[in-house]
Amino acid sequence: MPHHHEQSKGIEGKNSFVKFDKNGPRAGQTIDDVRSKSEADHRNTWGYWEMMLNAPFLELAYFVGEANLKQSIDKVKAETPFEGVGQKFTAPNVIGIAGPVEQLAIRGGVVELRTEGEAFCGEPSRLKPRARALGNIAYSRFVHFAGLLNPVYGAILVEYSLENPDELRGDPRSLAFQNFYLAKRALDERSWLMLHEIVGESVYRDVLPHGLYVSMTTYFNPEAKGVASVEAQALSEKIAELLARSLRD
Repeated sequence: MPHHHEQSKGIEGKNSFVKFDKNGPRAGQTIDDVRSKSEADHRNTWGYWEMMLNAPFLELAYFVGEANLKQSIDKVKAETPFEGVGQKFTAPNVIGIAGPVEQLAIRGGVVELRTEGEAFCGEPSRLKPRARALGNIAYSRFVHFAGLLNPVYGAILVEYSLENPDELRGDPRSLAFQNFYLAKRALDERSWLMLHEIVGESVYRDVLPHGLYVSMTTYFNPEAKGVASVEAQALSEKIAELLARSLRD
């Protein structure tokens, strides 16, 4: 949540409210000194970064389980230093699309890496070429973090949140599984065969060391393979129903 700054006697700036001691700036400080410090402090709050990261959002989301959250966060932090408290952090360039305003959040056993997603909104066939270049970045980073975090499953999402297993079992009508990763350990052999039957031959598949990446959207895979959005949504629901029944989490 954005931080709301208590208003008191001071100088109001565009993105911050500079507070003074009741007797004005401390010894040796000018008004500009106080303003600069206040603005720097404000930039270090979650509210500032949330404000700077513009919707719609693209997320690389991974279900790792509550027990593995700390270890997963430590792995990301070893590569990308970030700041914050609680469940939301600023993670500059963790994906590499929106630079310093990118974010990391945790929710219900899910690790979310967030960036700007406006380039990916709309029917794939009508998107600008820029989506192709940014999609390659998202795909590359998604596969990288799938290997690093070793989640049960994960997905590349635009303006949609990845459900955890309990949520899928409660309502398996999920649209999350259009560009997704699934660990080998997640399903038994029979269920894996069913998964391959569901996704068919029109989508992109990449066998990774610990699982499988499937992409139904042209700009989230290196071969630009994909299916129509309506078909991708229908396939996602079928995959979610399979996971809700068969997931070994």
